[in-house]
Amino acid sequence: MRTRCSKRLVWWTNFVHGVVAAFKFVFNLTVQQPPLGRTLSLPSRMHRCLEIPEILYFIFDNVIDRQSLKSPFPGSATLVNLAVTCKLFKEPALDALWYTIRNVDPLIRSLPADAFCLTRHLQEVAPVVGGLGLTPDGMFLGRKSLRLLRNLGPGDYDKIKGICSRVRVVTAPPHWRANHEHRHEPLLLHHLFSRLNNGPILPRVQSVGININDFREQAVYPRLIIGPRVQFIRIFVPEPLRPDFDIAPSLPWDNVRAVLLERPLPLQSLTIDPLRSEFGHKLNTFTSPEMIGLVCSLKSLRTLDIPSLSIDHDTLANLAALPLLQELVVSISDVELFRFVDRQWTNSGSFLGLTRLHIHTLDLVACAGLLQLPHSFQRLRSLKVSGTHGSTWDLKRFFTAIAANETLSWQLALLELEIPFYPWQLPRPEAPVIDFPTIQPLLSCRNLLGLSLHVDGIVDLDNAALAAMGAAWPHLAALDLRERTVGSIPKITLTGLTALLSACPRLQGIALRFDATEQVSSFAKIGTLSPHPCLTSLNYCRSPIREPRHVAAFLTLLLPKLERLTDNWLYCRGDIPEGYPEDPTEQRARASEWPFPGSGAALLNLAHTSTSWQIGSMPKMVHLTEISRTSAPAAWG
Repeated sequence: MRTRCSKRLVWWTNFVHGVVAAFKFVFNLTVQQPPLGRTLSLPSRMHRCLEIPEILYFIFDNVIDRQSLKSPFPGSATLVNLAVTCKLFKEPALDALWYTIRNVDPLIRSLPADAFCLTRHLQEVAPVVGGLGLTPDGMFLGRKSLRLLRNLGPGDYDKIKGICSRVRVVTAPPHWRANHEHRHEPLLLHHLFSRLNNGPILPRVQSVGININDFREQAVYPRLIIGPRVQFIRIFVPEPLRPDFDIAPSLPWDNVRAVLLERPLPLQSLTIDPLRSEFGHKLNTFTSPEMIGLVCSLKSLRTLDIPSLSIDHDTLANLAALPLLQELVVSISDVELFRFVDRQWTNSGSFLGLTRLHIHTLDLVACAGLLQLPHSFQRLRSLKVSGTHGSTWDLKRFFTAIAANETLSWQLALLELEIPFYPWQLPRPEAPVIDFPTIQPLLSCRNLLGLSLHVDGIVDLDNAALAAMGAAWPHLAALDLRERTVGSIPKITLTGLTALLSACPRLQGIALRFDATEQVSSFAKIGTLSPHPCLTSLNYCRSPIREPRHVAAFLTLLLPKLERLTDNWLYCRGDIPEGYPEDPTEQRARASEWPFPGSGAALLNLAHTSTSWQIGSMPKMVHLTEISRTSAPAAWG
């Protein structure tokens, strides 16, 4: 079935490219002026082809770049020219032009020039700014904001309504702060809300991105843009101004619930950004009766992504019974999770339609019991468990529970375990050890696409274990076993990577520490290296390297597609690169310099100057969620 879908997607892609080429030809015929005394006629077949809305949608969707952070979106001018040049393209071009907006500001800007103006406000700033951008009286020139110059008439409101009917997506601005304010006068939203039927002005919007601070007071902005057809809502939460500041209690969760329950919504996805502090390393959780009541009342949900919401066993039982729920991200204590397992053990099944589960909890034992519930998790393909700083986990017991569930072990495509740690602190003396007996139960997961173990532990695998993992996971796309171990020689050697690469032709990224202190094997010993066709990212962590030039030459032959070569000698606290406390003092003192010291510095420099490799970060494992949906083996059907 997936093969047929892939072939159909390729066919449609080729078809759209052909139509785009034909569109350029017809567009040239449309805009050129015919010779005097002659009329210009379009080819009838091509004319009828361009009257098909679906084809025009594909064309215009490739013209504009809605993912850009620039405003207006690149390609908007092209759509405007199409709308004013050819009657045939006017309506489809305008629909594509107004498909996505970031806020209601473009609606105001579409009015006549005498209806609004842009003003720049003066704001007081702290002296640490250093005078840059300050006026003589010590004021800072703030952002521009919209201001109405006259009362809007019926014609103005009709124009706004006409544009609003074309909007399908509202996204949040690309940058936001804790004290977020839209770039317009404070009463402008109230004016629009009261004049336009005291309700939402976007009747066809389906997806909304909004800042949590917009729900304060009367929540005018959310009530203005959340229309009756909204299916996807994402609420952005700004980073706290101080690393130790807990922002959760001060947020307007009661208003969020009231707005979303004000009218029936066909809501399929609700996402609220995690509340983090300590430079993003700490997840803050909160318990809100309003939010728990909200999520339990949304029966049409397919995706619930609220990692900071701490739920109890009753709420989890209600979520387990939702027939359409496919993706779930929540936090729950180990005590409440044990209660849920005891309660559900005699039931017929839980989470029957769930495909992705990300749970924040303290204990893996409770998670193991959750996975062993009878007749549950029949479709689960992506599993992630996140602990807290200082968590101690029994990895082998958890992996054994996965292997005991035959359905889960066969279908599981992505497995991630994460114990956050504070990089400015020394590694724990009781750090978990990842050896082959620990990994061995996972070898039953024959369709595994991605494995990520971020548990701040020690990887104690050898070449034979790596070869066994490659043989057991032929579809593997990413292996992330990064560690910050120093002062020891790993058992995996540089040439030992070849067995894994040969067994996993789809592998795209590796994060692994290996031994590169021995002399690289010669051609007479290992023969011709088989170049890997897919691997683009390699994070060698803190691998000991003796001859960087020989290692770089070996990797160049083995990994011709390599684009990103990284290590983890540095971490960032905010925007400042720093060294780890276990590193030598002189190295930490030079952490902000480039090239930074370390056993791999020469390799990075050589790679940067002598090959096409780029210094960058390894792709996050979250991207493997999409890989697990689209790159399933044929055996999965």
